[in-house]
Amino acid sequence: MGRVWSFRDLSERLAADQRIETLSTTDALTGVPNRRQLAERLSSAIADAQRRRGRLAVLLLDVDAFKQINDSLGQGIGDRVLVEVCQRIRRALRAGDVVGRVGGDQFAVLLHHAGTEAAEHAARRVLRATEAPYEIEGSQFTLTCSIGVALFPDAADTAHDLLRHAETAMQAAKAGGRAGFRFHRSGSHDDEVRKRVRLDHAMRQALVQNRFRLHYQPQIDLATGVVIGCEALIRWKDAHYGDISPGDFIPVAEASGFIVQIGDWVLSQAVAQAARWLAAGTRVPVSINVSALQFQQSGFVARVAQALADAQLPPALLELELTESILVRDAAEALERLQALAALGVRLAIDDFGTGYSSLAYLKRFPLDALKIDRRFVRGLPADESDVAIVRAIVQMAHALGLSVVAEGVELPAQRDFLAQIGCNTYQGFLYAPALEPEALLHRLTAA
Repeated sequence: MGRVWSFRDLSERLAADQRIETLSTTDALTGVPNRRQLAERLSSAIADAQRRRGRLAVLLLDVDAFKQINDSLGQGIGDRVLVEVCQRIRRALRAGDVVGRVGGDQFAVLLHHAGTEAAEHAARRVLRATEAPYEIEGSQFTLTCSIGVALFPDAADTAHDLLRHAETAMQAAKAGGRAGFRFHRSGSHDDEVRKRVRLDHAMRQALVQNRFRLHYQPQIDLATGVVIGCEALIRWKDAHYGDISPGDFIPVAEASGFIVQIGDWVLSQAVAQAARWLAAGTRVPVSINVSALQFQQSGFVARVAQALADAQLPPALLELELTESILVRDAAEALERLQALAALGVRLAIDDFGTGYSSLAYLKRFPLDALKIDRRFVRGLPADESDVAIVRAIVQMAHALGLSVVAEGVELPAQRDFLAQIGCNTYQGFLYAPALEPEALLHRLTAA
């Protein structure tokens, strides 16, 4: 019986396997390690550093405002920019250091044998390299980057945690003005992040469990001393945390986007309360604060109209208080939305006037009814000369444009008297009353 031998050339299969492995560990655009391969190399480097009791650093770099490049010049040029950024990073590093692409416009760098000083020098070299002018297909522009730095073993002892801490530090660099770098600092920052996460969860549960309440601060006509309206202010007493200030949870809600749901709840509750007062024979206009994110929702105008219809409240009894940033972010869209709200018949006011992007141009252009002077300018009245000048100018300007003026945070008779003297229309503050529960406000009105 004979034997038959079969030989197969495995070179093609081995080559295919190699290509698959390369694709799974390498970024297709830049040719550098992707997040998976970088994490593997980082884990190996950590193990080596632990054996020899050495140090290493991770830099996480994010291109600032990269979306503008894609939007204005196209994704093709955007891809070429990322390739160029990657090449500049590589040229700024020492031999043996590793750069990888870990996200759309994010790159991570592994620095072997690096402590604080070496990591800082590397971050500065990378910033200088990436900030030099770019010219691609005739387009000239400049980019900046934000870098977060995490050190082993100071910040963490795993690849996952080092990358995570580097990203946290990078976000801090962005929040601090961009075009720079920050080191991860253990302890207080991590505690703050965990606190915000817990607060965000508790806040969402509070809305479901109906733990939020609205209190109402009276607004008083300076000429007559009569209450002519009120501002709805949200309050929250948590079963675990106790009373939580809006100054603590509103920024968290704005950062997470949950402010939209909270804003919708405030709108419906305040409108319903004003309708109940009206049904009881007391006509009390109510003002509510509208966040920028809530105002930008495509269905916001319809939501306001629906709340008024559901409660059968005359639109004139609702005032929406907007921040100045709303008006300048997208002026054309803001104008269209404000005109639609004005057509409903609701009043429109600018809250905290003078603290943001004060501009005569939008005051003249937009259909506004009132300005609210921020309490920071009221606090020093009538002794502080700069506050006197600012408040007087706001009142005169508002009246010239046909707008009424409300002063917030009035706590002293001297403040009230000065505001009345210069022609301010309305005030609110502890001098008359803090924010009251609905029944307490109604009692005060009927007693008056």
